[in-house]
Amino acid sequence: MPTYIAVFSWLPHEGNRVHRINKPDAKSAPESEYLAKNPNGKIGMNYRLVASWSDAYSDAKRLYDEWLIVVATKAPRKWLNLYEFEAFQEQIWGIPMDELSVAKRPYQIAK
Repeated sequence: MPTYIAVFSWLPHEGNRVHRINKPDAKSAPESEYLAKNPNGKIGMNYRLVASWSDAYSDAKRLYDEWLIVVATKAPRKWLNLYEFEAFQEQIWGIPMDELSVAKRPYQIAK
């Protein structure tokens, strides 16, 4: 079944914001990346990820926790490039459970 993918980075130390890091290009679906099998039966997708070092990481801390969140839906969704964490959760909760898959993975970055 075709799937629409949106990739986000949650930065708890940067005002608890969620940034969209995959940006659709002209060849993909306008609101989310489109993942489907090609005629050879292989799954393919082209996209670019955009992430940068947060200005909030200027203190003396050496490790910062961040999260990668991948949202897959059965239908294309209109996603913003930036959310407050609570607003992002409301967007996710508004999608029917049978049309949604969410994977969250923590990671740490070091100075």
